[in-house]
Amino acid sequence: NPDVYPSQTGDGSIKLQYQTFNNVNSQAGTSHGNYCSIGIMDHTGLVGLEYTFNNSYPEQALPLTNQSSLFITTQNPLLQDPPIVGVSVTNLSYETSVDQIVTDQFDITNTGEADLRYRISRTYLTRNPEDYYSWSNSEEPGGPNFNWVNITMNGFDIDFVADDQMSAPISLGFNFPFWDETYSSVTVCSNGFLSFTGNETSYQNGEIPDDAAPNNIIAPFWDDFSPQNGGHVRFYPDGSHHRFIITYSDVPHYNTNDRVEFQVILYENGRIDFQYNELNGNSESATVGIENIDGSEGIQLAYNETFIQEGLAVSFTPNLNWISVNPVSGTVPQGQSDQIQLTINTTGMAFGNFACNLEVGSNDPTQPLIIIPVTLHVESNLPPMPPSLQLPLEDVTMAEDTMYDGINLNRNFIDPNFDPLLFTVTGNEHINVIIVNGEVALIPESNWSGSEQLVFTADDMEGRKNSRTTVSDTMLVTVTPVNDAPININYQPAAIDVVAGHYSTIHFVYDCYDPDSELTYTWRVNGNIQPVPDDSSTLDFNTGSGEIFLVVVQCSDELNMLTNTWRVDIDETGTHEIVEVANNELFQNTPNPFNPTTNIKFALRENGFVNVAIYDSRGRRVKTMYSGNLMHGIHTYLWDGKDDRGQNLASGVYFYRVESKEFTKTKKALMLK
Repeated sequence: NPDVYPSQTGDGSIKLQYQTFNNVNSQAGTSHGNYCSIGIMDHTGLVGLEYTFNNSYPEQALPLTNQSSLFITTQNPLLQDPPIVGVSVTNLSYETSVDQIVTDQFDITNTGEADLRYRISRTYLTRNPEDYYSWSNSEEPGGPNFNWVNITMNGFDIDFVADDQMSAPISLGFNFPFWDETYSSVTVCSNGFLSFTGNETSYQNGEIPDDAAPNNIIAPFWDDFSPQNGGHVRFYPDGSHHRFIITYSDVPHYNTNDRVEFQVILYENGRIDFQYNELNGNSESATVGIENIDGSEGIQLAYNETFIQEGLAVSFTPNLNWISVNPVSGTVPQGQSDQIQLTINTTGMAFGNFACNLEVGSNDPTQPLIIIPVTLHVESNLPPMPPSLQLPLEDVTMAEDTMYDGINLNRNFIDPNFDPLLFTVTGNEHINVIIVNGEVALIPESNWSGSEQLVFTADDMEGRKNSRTTVSDTMLVTVTPVNDAPININYQPAAIDVVAGHYSTIHFVYDCYDPDSELTYTWRVNGNIQPVPDDSSTLDFNTGSGEIFLVVVQCSDELNMLTNTWRVDIDETGTHEIVEVANNELFQNTPNPFNPTTNIKFALRENGFVNVAIYDSRGRRVKTMYSGNLMHGIHTYLWDGKDDRGQNLASGVYFYRVESKEFTKTKKALMLK
């Protein structure tokens, strides 16, 4: 009847209502199958309207929750111009002291036609995990008290029917702030942790923070548990105390009879408490801590180490919950506004500067997000006081050519108002002093010994109320001398293996440096001490060919010794005259023509590797005269007209070639018989 049901087709409308909506699958500890499907479909099965399947929704659809409804109709929508959002402020700035509460307000307006729907979220811009939360345990002075909350009689069981399971989302009964987000429900994992978003049930505990799942977790005792084999996991929404309690009671570890009892308490103000009542067996294979939604930040109290013990209580207190908004969401009709109340609470905060963005998201298509920057400066509620010396600086004794880094000025100097301190030093002429965040490193000049009186000053820079002040203390640094070992700075010949001709003279040099001692030199040839008292020695090898000599020099400062050894091989066919030559050169052999012997002579400007060889008129190498390292100077080799096999060569034209790193030269020789 179109008069009763005013729709184009005459069909009626359908309204689906959900008092309790618990859409979970069989992996979450339930036994009633997979996620539900919600929608309508005609008799052919080919046409339908789907609202949710497999726990996914269309982009514009709101997920169904407790006390929600779904309206399906063929009525045409009422077309309206979109809403236009406005806010009465562009930024907010506050200055106050510790333990104060400041209130403020701003307006959200709608100058469009359709209803404006908005939601306000907060993003704190201080990114250190410790700035979000501070924590303490019952073993510390001023820490939380162990106060076990028994929920055996009034708690609700979470039914885990298999290993490694995650519960369905459980309503907390309040909005719980956690890092940058706020949550109204939590899931509980059989393996000793809670999550606000994920379904990962890893039995293998990991370090915190870590971007690998699970993330967005509260982990009082992340380990491999099997509650399906015994014990109870219970929750209790304690509305009268503004808290939510989860207790793991008598729960066994996987494949063992070791059982534990611990609980997590979430408070409406963001506080998190862990309590450990009974522990049997290993408690050193767990992870304890909290982690944000993407695993980029977290606070880890323990990872596979001794920490958990019976009677221990741990408390995390949020530090960055200093600004609250009410309401956080709402609907503004055309031409109206909502007044947003702000509360800035600095109770228990540290001193300094803080920042937060209020993000106003709405259904205004042209301006869906407005960001309101908020800054807060918190001062101490103590009267201005100068920095002071808490512990006198201790004198330091260190060895020459070492570094000393066992000083932290933050232990010695303090500022009662917690103003930042700038540390400086004077009196250091020979000691380099490096100060980074109060940590001090002392580095004396090389080979310097002696004493210097250093003066360290702590400056509170601008101080409070522009009352800049400083305080200083002295430190005597004594650097004791150390006997340095000698260092070789030059030795000649550069090659260790030296080939020389018989009747050769070689000049040896072994120049050493010692910054604090006199040096003595001892030269030996084949074990025989030579009458040479300094760093150089000229030795004559007036001996037959084929002999080998070991030339050894020792340099000593009485405590330390350096040694170098040269091996001198006397070549059978060559002679060597050590002289300084300006250029590399290959001379004409003498005599030439020859029968059957001739001398091949060449000059080397530098020490190095040399090849001396004979080639026949067809370019074939017939004799290698020498191949190896040679010293600079004049070298002469006698060729007896034979090849490498000792066979006499025929008369004719031959070529002799000298090759080194610096030059290559070839000349012609004529053998006539």
